[in-house]
Amino acid sequence: MNKIDAIVVHCSATRAGQDIGKKEITQMHLQRGFST
Repeated sequence: MNKIDAIVVHCSATRAGQDIGKKEITQMHLQRGFST
């Protein structure tokens, strides 16, 4: 078994009730200069 060196937790930081999917999150990332 491989040793686990790190655990990454990622969240979309959306408010409860927001209906945001992968397409919208990808668009927000691109607008902020992130690569896909």
